[in-house]
Amino acid sequence: MLYSNIQRFEDSIYGKSIRKCGIFDSKGGKLWDRQENFYKFTFSDEDRKGMKGKILTYNAAGEVDTLFAKDMIELASAVQLKELRVVSESGTYSLMPISHNWPTYDAIIDTFNSMELDNNLLKKLLPGADLELWEEKHNRWGNVAKKLDLKYQRFPPNPSLDVSSEDFI
Repeated sequence: MLYSNIQRFEDSIYGKSIRKCGIFDSKGGKLWDRQENFYKFTFSDEDRKGMKGKILTYNAAGEVDTLFAKDMIELASAVQLKELRVVSESGTYSLMPISHNWPTYDAIIDTFNSMELDNNLLKKLLPGADLELWEEKHNRWGNVAKKLDLKYQRFPPNPSLDVSSEDFI
């Protein structure tokens, strides 16, 4: 169940060129938000301690290698988020542990990197074929989730939002 506060926040960050994240409690109440600083988010030790069991959502502004930003995967694993969400041009993606514990960051990244890319897809990729690349990432994350006891979901973009792909980097 997606809470309306989270949906409103995700709608507000959709298509933005600077990453912004929001932290929500398990009932969807917004606790705070943060904008990236020099291409990364900065969280104090106190911030990190308060994130356990919370929902973190952010926008994908220029994520090119894994769909989920590596710094956010590390954070989710380290602080044991309830859910990690990312808003992108091709939809909103969710990753959360099934057993209430995240695997280590290294286990997640190693498993992701061990997945074979579809060579036929790679041969077809041309500049501007970003949505096909997102689809490949989506398939890889589905396989990672199965291997690591994670729940992975993709939700279509909100049709009421009209943002051209040029707004995404």
